[in-house]
Amino acid sequence: MICKVRETMNGWLNSRYNEIQVMARGMIAKFDKYLSDIPGVMAVVVVLDPRYKMLLVDFHFSKIYGSSASSQREIVYELLKDLIKEYELGSSLVEQLDDNSLDHSFDIFVGDEEFELYKSQAVSSINKSELERYLEEQVENNSPDFDILSWWKGNKGKYPILAKVARDILAISVSTVASEFALNAGGRFLSPHRRRLHPDTLEALMCKQNWIWALIRGGIPEEEIYATIDEEEPLASI
Repeated sequence: MICKVRETMNGWLNSRYNEIQVMARGMIAKFDKYLSDIPGVMAVVVVLDPRYKMLLVDFHFSKIYGSSASSQREIVYELLKDLIKEYELGSSLVEQLDDNSLDHSFDIFVGDEEFELYKSQAVSSINKSELERYLEEQVENNSPDFDILSWWKGNKGKYPILAKVARDILAISVSTVASEFALNAGGRFLSPHRRRLHPDTLEALMCKQNWIWALIRGGIPEEEIYATIDEEEPLASI
């Protein structure tokens, strides 16, 4: 959706009406100012979807950034690599603790230097990172019943680090605000009581709220949910 909005604004730059071009330049400046970090995060989410990987990123970036699309693509790739490095560091520390707790006195292969040399040569000749192997594989079919979390659960043996990254990134809740609230200049998004809460606490409450709504939204009309919020709002400021 974000890419579609940006592409639409790019199209307005070619309008035959000068007023629309001026308006589009102003909108693009605001868009890039306030949403410059979001496309990177959203692009990582897209790459972690085995139905799209880098293909969808390349498709939209070429329309949005034109000749600089490759550099923007590299930013997304490096961002994902940095995430993987953080997870690899955490995994290596756990593995080191596990190795130190083992008794190697009965390891019959310790000291077999010839085999270790052979193994290192064989592995180095075909050594590729998880990310490289993942991106080189064919994308999955885009079927309506495709479950991305189940896919990563089934492939965590093949991509153990990437699966952990996907587990955490894909679990991030995206909060939405109804249009009547977002466009109401007189209303407030947070009550005085909630504004005193720590940002981490607010984030946890927002995520929990969205997760609970995801479970009950099918049985409760959305209007009733918002009505409940309006009823609870005065209580929150007490």
